[in-house]
Amino acid sequence: MLTQYYKDIVAGVQVDRDDFFGSAENVSHETQVEVVAENIISQVGRIFEIFYASDPHLKRSDKAKKESFYDEMEQEGIEPNSFPIQNPGASRRRRVSESDEEDDFNVFNSAIKDAMGFSIHTRPSLIPGAGDGVFVNGTVRPGAVVALYPGVVYLRDYLQAGDHEGLFGSEDDGAYTISRFDGTIINADCPLIGRHTPLAVGHIVNHPSGIPAESSKNNLGSSKSEAKLFDKPNVMVFPINFPVESRKRGADVVLRPEWYSYIPNKYYKPPTIWSTEDAKNSYVQSLALIATREISDGELYLDYRYNQNLKLPGWYKPVDVEENERRWAE
Repeated sequence: MLTQYYKDIVAGVQVDRDDFFGSAENVSHETQVEVVAENIISQVGRIFEIFYASDPHLKRSDKAKKESFYDEMEQEGIEPNSFPIQNPGASRRRRVSESDEEDDFNVFNSAIKDAMGFSIHTRPSLIPGAGDGVFVNGTVRPGAVVALYPGVVYLRDYLQAGDHEGLFGSEDDGAYTISRFDGTIINADCPLIGRHTPLAVGHIVNHPSGIPAESSKNNLGSSKSEAKLFDKPNVMVFPINFPVESRKRGADVVLRPEWYSYIPNKYYKPPTIWSTEDAKNSYVQSLALIATREISDGELYLDYRYNQNLKLPGWYKPVDVEENERRWAE
């Protein structure tokens, strides 16, 4: 119920944390899942709305339309400033360069920092040898959506039929795959899907363990170095199903299809008659990363919860062995 806690805090409701989570224990699991799913959709919709309002691509498109309209009028021998300009209508699309995409990313980040108090960045992780990590600048409250897991979405019915071309990416190691509890798998080892936004970084969030630099130096001639936990997880994943049509809460529209260019996911193949009802009724499915505690100017960490019955990478150390065993119990 972290997302409801976040919603109440943002709305200015005075909430006692202990009382809130104590009363949440009396709410059924099904109701909690439904409330959390709706709150996540609302949060993501709010972020998409912020992106849409600040989108440089739309402003470039408007400018391109006007320039195209002026060019056409001049070709007709008409002075563009001789009468009020109305909506010029659709015009030729202009390709957005990589530098423009990076500029767009920074504009989006600035917009959410102004509206929500934090921005999202990738830079070298604080964990030795982990490569890049995801950081927030500013303060994130518990229950806030901080990222989406991008990539191609493989529905369970295709996987069961053995139809999953490209699932394990270019290196065929599955390093950037993640599974939802319903059996859907998302593969982030693919070209960018949708717009380049700060939310599309869920696949870069690290597990909080690694091999200490000192240990690596002291074991140069050894094949084994002991992994350690550098921090505790501060985000968790929750499934999100983007609806085909606009989603409303009361009289307010919280999610609009015209914002869907900001979704970093697409289906490998469309849902079939054997797909779940959630999949059939979704534009696409994904995973949202939600803050489990307050995070101030820090790195995001997700408990990967690997199956301990399989061969695990040397850098991996479980956060909670008993919880992992319960998850993977047959």
